[in-house]
Amino acid sequence: MSWIPASDIKVGIDHKTGDVDSLFVQGELLRVKSADRLPLLELTLLAGEKRIPIIPQVNQVESLETGDESTRISFSHCISTHDPSAVWHIGGICLMTLDASGTIHWQVSIENKAGLPLCELLFPRLAPLYFAGRTELVYPHHAGERIVDVPGALASEKYQKFWRAESVATEVGY
Repeated sequence: MSWIPASDIKVGIDHKTGDVDSLFVQGELLRVKSADRLPLLELTLLAGEKRIPIIPQVNQVESLETGDESTRISFSHCISTHDPSAVWHIGGICLMTLDASGTIHWQVSIENKAGLPLCELLFPRLAPLYFAGRTELVYPHHAGERIVDVPGALASEKYQKFWRAESVATEVGY
């Protein structure tokens, strides 16, 4: 396997949300569909049998001087995805480091003061990336898979019965 050197990779982080908003590989933009953008981190609390999905509210996004290209995203609390007025006292740090070989390292640390256990942590969550101007899907939600005929593939039985990440028909496709 060959890697793309770090000098040929640029990752853009939204300083308000902490989400990945652009990725350049060897000078070519891989487009993130804004409507499909996912939070970089999503947590789920467990209250009895009820699952409560929450997302961090970013305090700060900063570049670090470590020798490698590093970005630290800090948050002090989370809100419910179903009720943004519900605040949960869970803080933490997400760290993305791009080393000289082109490998992206992802780390997360969480401090849970919510009084409920965490039952799920989704990180890093990246929306589908497309080569700008083409429909070839590069990094879908099934990590590392390359899909050329996106509409046809997502409409296939394989993706419609893909356990918890199955494709669901909408008025605009899958």
